[in-house]
Amino acid sequence: MQRAPREISTNRLVLRPPDRADAALWRGLSAAPGAVPVAWGTLEDCVGRWERTGFDFGIVQENSTRAGVGIGGIRHADGDALTLPNDLSDRVLQGDNLLLMALVFPFVKAMHEMG
Repeated sequence: MQRAPREISTNRLVLRPPDRADAALWRGLSAAPGAVPVAWGTLEDCVGRWERTGFDFGIVQENSTRAGVGIGGIRHADGDALTLPNDLSDRVLQGDNLLLMALVFPFVKAMHEMG
């Protein structure tokens, strides 16, 4: 299964997986005005999904201070892993896909050549 990166960074912020040591921060951010804690669930739920799937909601921190400023991220709609097979050729090379590629490729190639 392909995994999402553990941390996503910009010049100002970093999104990282939560851990159990973030309990007080998680409670504070969940109680903030405008927070939607139902979307991300409990800290234990989120940590468990990170352990199972490799992605979920995480802690948003400022790079300069490492202070937690929010909760954000993505989660599969059913809360479970979005799994991809290691070898996609079993799907790509199915007969119906090959037929579709054979029909579409000449058109795409012609459009490309015409510029």
